[in-house]
Amino acid sequence: MIIHLPLALAAGALGGAAWGFVPGWLKARTGAHEVINTIMMNYIAFRLSDWLLTGPMKRPGSFNPVSPTIQPSAELPRFFAEPIRFHLGFLVALGVAYLVYWFLFRTTWGFSCAPPAPIRTPPATPASTPGPGSSSPCRWPAPWPAWPAPTRCWG
Repeated sequence: MIIHLPLALAAGALGGAAWGFVPGWLKARTGAHEVINTIMMNYIAFRLSDWLLTGPMKRPGSFNPVSPTIQPSAELPRFFAEPIRFHLGFLVALGVAYLVYWFLFRTTWGFSCAPPAPIRTPPATPASTPGPGSSSPCRWPAPWPAWPAPTRCWG
């Protein structure tokens, strides 16, 4: 459990990052729309999981498209008995959400407008722009109406 569980979590994170890399790369390289790309990736994921669950990853002795059970050493510890499926993954998700919040709102890199695109878009109204001493390279106010126009770094 000491090695298997972190390796399983890391493999899942790397697999998700690789899957999300494809639409991001297509957007950066060709300018293709990321929403359309991710919708098409959903169909690819559906067909790939269908093939895996009816072929190489099919549970032995089952006619249903179900994957084999996870080894007990790779399962997240549960907090309650069997009918309740509340486990450590909830706390891990809260921790990751806090780390993303900290990165976006507490670091200068999370608020920078450096190319190729800002991670967080600065506010569009002049009243809510960063004050004196701000390190944001964006020029404000933006050249469009403040509401309901989308916010974007115009620098």
